[in-house]
Amino acid sequence: MGIHEPMLTKLETDAHRVSMLISEYEVSFSKLDKHLKGHDAKLREFDWACQRMDKERDVLRADLRSQTEQLNYLSTVKADKVDVQTELGRRALETDLQQRVPYDVFNEMARDLTRTVTKLREELHEVDANLQTVQYELVKGLGAKATVQDLSELRKRLAGALSRWQKLEKEQKSTLLLATGDSSPAAAVTVDGTGVAVITGANKCLTCGVRTTLEGNRCTVPQPSTFVPTQHKVRNAGGFHTKTGAPEKVFRTGSLGAVRKPRPADEKRPEHCWKR
Repeated sequence: MGIHEPMLTKLETDAHRVSMLISEYEVSFSKLDKHLKGHDAKLREFDWACQRMDKERDVLRADLRSQTEQLNYLSTVKADKVDVQTELGRRALETDLQQRVPYDVFNEMARDLTRTVTKLREELHEVDANLQTVQYELVKGLGAKATVQDLSELRKRLAGALSRWQKLEKEQKSTLLLATGDSSPAAAVTVDGTGVAVITGANKCLTCGVRTTLEGNRCTVPQPSTFVPTQHKVRNAGGFHTKTGAPEKVFRTGSLGAVRKPRPADEKRPEHCWKR
């Protein structure tokens, strides 16, 4: 046994290292999975943003196309009398508005409108910059994303490490069996012809079969019956409620003319005795 102790220690160390390597691979796989899920979520958000931008661009193009068509139509068609009167009426309304609204109020409203438009343009510029940043990060993340070949290679390496660990475990078990010097089965409990249980091979462990310090066959010890003292017999007439002890023996009365022995006053009677 002392010769094989270094080998067993080395096998245990190798098995521990392989288990640690497998746990590290599992942690790496979980981190990679979380990273990929995060990139997938960002990619979906980017796709939705691009779709919204495409829809808004299509709407703007349709409006611009409609305005261009109206301008081209107006440039080729002679103005109608009704249109001229309507336009003149609008100009009259603008003139009345200029007369009724002071220039200071109009200029203040124009400045507020200009500030609002400028603020909206700045926010739109920030949104465009953020969108470009997100797009760059997504492209960079997709470039660093593991391919199917990398994952298959990692799976192959993990499967190889697992097979090597199983092989080392089998070799360790075989080495343990060789170190014990006995490859016979473990001890067993059998019943002989008289119905008594007998342990065969009691010098081996009941589970693994490794030799122990016991030698030879051992018989099970039968369970003893209840010990009853020879000078303390009792009489059962119908159960525990009619049990009387030897000091309280009941004498026959009647034709025999026997007289019951008086009982000492200080003698204690058991609680379960039958009283006559």
